[in-house]
Amino acid sequence: MDYRGVRNKKRLPHLNKEQILLWADAYHETHGKWPNGDSGPIEGTQGETWNRVTSALAKGIRGLLEVTTLGELLAERRGAPSPPARRGVQR
Repeated sequence: MDYRGVRNKKRLPHLNKEQILLWADAYHETHGKWPNGDSGPIEGTQGETWNRVTSALAKGIRGLLEVTTLGELLAERRGAPSPPARRGVQR
């Protein structure tokens, strides 16, 4: 994954929703709120950030086959407040 401390963008580890939810649960327990794309590094990972997770969810990459958002995932699976509607996005 890393070479000389730099992430290899072509060999990023796959993500899965269950792991993302575990990270979100830990974040929520520590910070008292749910993470978003601006929540910074994910504790206990090597270089993973909420921004990178949000991007992977939105693009359906890194093993995530279904396109969604972090907010939608947390609302659906954790009962977090629903995110505001995204402008210009149709499903």
